[in-house]
Amino acid sequence: MSGAVEQIELLKLAKIELGYDKVITLLPKPFRLYLSDHDTGCQADIVAQADGYETISVWEGSKWYSAHYEFNDRNKTFGLKHEFARPTIEKFFATLAELISERAKQRASSQLSQKAEKEVQREAALDFYASMVADGDNAG
Repeated sequence: MSGAVEQIELLKLAKIELGYDKVITLLPKPFRLYLSDHDTGCQADIVAQADGYETISVWEGSKWYSAHYEFNDRNKTFGLKHEFARPTIEKFFATLAELISERAKQRASSQLSQKAEKEVQREAALDFYASMVADGDNAG
């Protein structure tokens, strides 16, 4: 995944699926994520930040749903900004994708388990009703 738009969508999904607190723990020091997600769009900036040193943006992305609020993005370059951060940024987004995929598999498995349990309960009910009718125990 190399496009900033795809990565911002992944960040939005990760915030929903994993929670912002979990997402920010996936970046090692000196990196930090700033994420703004609202009805009109989403912006994110990953910076290298340490006491006594200038904060440097190493990755930036945004996706807007309303042209009215794009003014603060004009003339910006999105995606990776400094090569030294490439391994960390690539690993971060790969880890997000993997965790979201695992979460989706767990949800699907849970849904299958719930469906199987409902089917077992339905079969038990059908067996019970069939036995009541067979035994003639249906006087009302």
